[in-house]
Amino acid sequence: GKPVLAKAKLSTVKNISGKKVTLKWKKVSGASGYEIWRAAKKKGKYKKVKVITKGRTLKYTDRKLKKKKTYYYKVRAYRKVGGKKVYGVYSAVKRCRVRK
Repeated sequence: GKPVLAKAKLSTVKNISGKKVTLKWKKVSGASGYEIWRAAKKKGKYKKVKVITKGRTLKYTDRKLKKKKTYYYKVRAYRKVGGKKVYGVYSAVKRCRVRK
């Protein structure tokens, strides 16, 4: 059968300073990497903004965002199996407002 990856978990999505948002997530056992997805509306169209190619990288900073806008993020883990990517379930969506 296919190796099953656990559902990803976004732990924090924060606007620390300026027009950037920092995301942190929990490590998914067996993951080769992660994909970060972003949307302007919770139920809107999500766009893949980053593919993290290392399973031990658990942080990403999304830059050049618009101020006073709210963004929605989700993450999913993937594993490479014989050259193919097998995906885990998306995390719950987390929102973040860019202040200044």
